[in-house]
Amino acid sequence: GFVLMQMGVFMPLGARIRGLFLEAVKTGNPLVDSVAEHSPSNDQAFDMYLGKARYLALIGMLFCWHQRTPAKFLPPLYALVSYHYSLKMSRLMIICGPIVS
Repeated sequence: GFVLMQMGVFMPLGARIRGLFLEAVKTGNPLVDSVAEHSPSNDQAFDMYLGKARYLALIGMLFCWHQRTPAKFLPPLYALVSYHYSLKMSRLMIICGPIVS
């Protein structure tokens, strides 16, 4: 890993990616920072776009969890990751669609 880093294979994370992890970091581009899609989402947005199906998805995940294969970890992991990132940026709520369906 160190050799690859010295060769320049791994680059520092961009401002947009850092903005997902650190709330205080802005992209530096006023146009990007002011776009409403880049603002954090809230519970009303989840209710409007995903509706009652998000509660049924929890029941579906319980059924997935009782399977005897290692694949049972994928739906809860996907749901947690998609929920985390959709809270950071409202346009990323689209990645919650597959797990709710």
